Amino acid sequence: MAGAAILNPHLQIRACLQIAGMNFKTRQEEAAVIRLITRSDDAGSSQGANQAMIRAAAHPFVKNISLMATGAYIEDAAQALKGKKHICFGLHFTMNAEWDRVKWGPVSSAAKVASLVDRDGWFYPDPAASRDAGALIEDIHTEWCSQLDRLTKLGFDVRYADTHMFPELVFDGLADIMSGWYKEKGLVDHRYFYRILPRIDDISKTDGLFEEIIREQPDGQYFYLTHPAVSTEDMYLTGNKTAPTQDIVNGRRMDMDFIISDKTMEICEKYDVLPIRYDEAVVSEADRDSGSAWLGV
Repeated sequence: MAGAAILNPHLQIRACLQIAGMNFKTRQEEAAVIRLITRSDDAGSSQGANQAMIRAAAHPFVKNISLMATGAYIEDAAQALKGKKHICFGLHFTMNAEWDRVKWGPVSSAAKVASLVDRDGWFYPDPAASRDAGALIEDIHTEWCSQLDRLTKLGFDVRYADTHMFPELVFDGLADIMSGWYKEKGLVDHRYFYRILPRIDDISKTDGLFEEIIREQPDGQYFYLTHPAVSTEDMYLTGNKTAPTQDIVNGRRMDMDFIISDKTMEICEKYDVLPIRYDEAVVSEADRDSGSAWLGV
């Protein structure tokens, strides 16, 4: 096709073998100067998110997909994704539902985690609202375990855990408590890996920005997060007063286009950038609370 980017044939072969579950080291891996943890969030939350994750899993850039066990479409996500051994799957623990027209409730019965839900049985819109409503740590733990159990019963090989909307930054002591839960279950703890790329929210939306940023970055391990989605009908139910629906739809479509673009992987090869899984990442104690630094909390 005229004007289409042509992916380096070595990358094409590597991507096909990884998708088939075969791993090996290439010269790019041995020479990598930037190791980039690439994660896409919210599988199971919508049909649009699921369709984007399927496309992402067919390309070599995204190595980690976070799963919303509370999402209405998590079973569909399991059917489509659970066999993708080249993807590192994680629990995207969810105890808040931020959209006005899309709501999530607990995997546990509402009676077992009553402090986490409103009178209609839905999660509160943000962690501060949950805290102010009197959410109990024991209820958070009960729901965390229920969500992990649901994903494993659906057939996912869960390797790491992260959180939706970072409740651990709002509840005193919760980050350390949750780290204990991750360790107990043998899961990689996301809190060590938020050394983000600069202008992380603009990369997929600005032509040329990814290459500009990568070209200027010192060697090391970094993190890049997306929320990809196809613009399906259910995506038009997202949004709230601070995040307009059309902005959400457009932004998530651009995230999807970026992560499946051959040009993105060409830039990675050009600058010796290696996208990696959480279970390939190097833990650095210096980055232990990098999420707080990123969000300014």
